[in-house]
Amino acid sequence: MAVLLGIAVLLGSRPVDAAGDPAHGEKVFQRCKACHTLEAGTNKIGPSLAGLIGRKAGSVEGFKYSEALASARDTVVWNDQSLDAWLTNPKKFIPGNRMAFPGLPNAQDRADVIAYLHQAAK
Repeated sequence: MAVLLGIAVLLGSRPVDAAGDPAHGEKVFQRCKACHTLEAGTNKIGPSLAGLIGRKAGSVEGFKYSEALASARDTVVWNDQSLDAWLTNPKKFIPGNRMAFPGLPNAQDRADVIAYLHQAAK
């Protein structure tokens, strides 16, 4: 048990897959800003992410989604689990979508971005 506690201290007193760090997530989110905004009603190459948490996929008014993402509207709601799967590999999570982003391979980066989105995408 002492070894596990020591490892947790070395890792910043929380396991890597624990709740994310929104401050670091904001830095990682810089990669997303070329295509997305957090401003409601403003779409770029990708849809606005304002109000993302709890929203159905493919449902931002005025944005032209791929058929794959528009079809996911009935099955995907953006929450921690679906965002983690999407950010891991968008093409695998919803095959046929047009997003060119390959994903974030680092689990902590994904958790951090999701924590940031909980704060910033309201």
